[in-house]
Amino acid sequence: MEYQYVLFMVQNGNRNFMSITSYSTGTFTWTPTTASQYCVLVFARVQGTNYYVATQETLVTVLPVVTNLALTASPATTAPAMTPITLTASATVTAGCTAEYKFLALQNGGSWSTLQDYSSSLVCTWTPTGAQSYTVFVYAREVGTTIYCAKMSYISYTVTPQLYPPTITGLSATCGVVGNTVTITGTNFTGATDVEFNGTPAVFTVVNGTTITATVPSGATTGAIVVTAPGGTATSGTFTLATVTNFAGKPEDVVVTITGSGFTGATDVMIGGISITSTKTITATTISFPLPNGLVTGKQDVTVTLADATVVYVGTFYVLPKFTWDGCWNCGLDEYGYQVVGMLMHLTDNEGNGVVGHDVEFRIDEIYDEADNLVYKNYPHYDNVGVDDYGEVLPINTEFDDEGYYWAYYRIGNTAGRVYIEIDDNSIN
Repeated sequence: MEYQYVLFMVQNGNRNFMSITSYSTGTFTWTPTTASQYCVLVFARVQGTNYYVATQETLVTVLPVVTNLALTASPATTAPAMTPITLTASATVTAGCTAEYKFLALQNGGSWSTLQDYSSSLVCTWTPTGAQSYTVFVYAREVGTTIYCAKMSYISYTVTPQLYPPTITGLSATCGVVGNTVTITGTNFTGATDVEFNGTPAVFTVVNGTTITATVPSGATTGAIVVTAPGGTATSGTFTLATVTNFAGKPEDVVVTITGSGFTGATDVMIGGISITSTKTITATTISFPLPNGLVTGKQDVTVTLADATVVYVGTFYVLPKFTWDGCWNCGLDEYGYQVVGMLMHLTDNEGNGVVGHDVEFRIDEIYDEADNLVYKNYPHYDNVGVDDYGEVLPINTEFDDEGYYWAYYRIGNTAGRVYIEIDDNSIN
């Protein structure tokens, strides 16, 4: 006997002819390429004759190797060029079958490219090199078959222009104080999302792709400035935060000390616009200097010029005149028998010139006898305004003469010894 096989695909109850074999005595091997229902019809005849003597048909259902197939990407739908994109396929494979997968990309209006040929891996890493819109595909088929694709899935993907990491090439200042504006220059700043001074976020403005202006924030400390942009982060060299924590030195002190931080390399200190040209002792945390000649008495601003020429306002220093005695005379006894002493006082600047315009109040603070025992405290006195009935000093508000001299009369009793005088300059507000 010899046999002939006829193959039909059954769709919607209709038989669609597919192929026919010649009569042979061998076994017919058929490898279906599409999941469907098929009808196989066999004719049998005696070898050497022309008429079949029997027929037989059977229905065969071919199941798909992969019943469900989906494709996802990370980042999901868009990424800059040169960004590694992870493509992941998920599939439901028919029991008893083994599937393999192929990943491809089609440039919209362009050409195909194979991202990863058929393999068992469900994951593919794709790094597009240029900005373009793509349709990305995954194909699936049973291992060992040669058909191109049994099932597929696809997604649309947009690749934007490549992002380059930012760089910082310069700072307008390498040290400063809270509130200063620092100009940061570099590259690839467009779209920057954060500027930090040693970890403290700052208010900033992206001027353009190469320039950012930032304000030194409260709470900032010495350290690097970091700019975060779409292409990554950029780190500057050290930005030194100068702070003034204390301004030590009373007006009559010979040496004044400014304490804080960030003073290394400071080049100048000025009081009332006069530069301190004398020897200054400068460390990272202190600046000490003697008061210069030529200072104008009164309230004067103090500034420090830091290493990068940033001028830092330190505070206000009160330049008071020097108080000197020019004489003390016995003026006899008053009506109560107390000794009255006339004292001539002189106010000068630190060069010995008389100063005027100071509203000064004097008071005898303590009187000691010859044995250095305290005799009187806050003793009442006479002056050209006087005291009240309880011995409390009234404001004098008396101007010195045009050469800085002032006469005052004090009742100090019958005690000889030392007299302490307090001086208050009421003209300082």
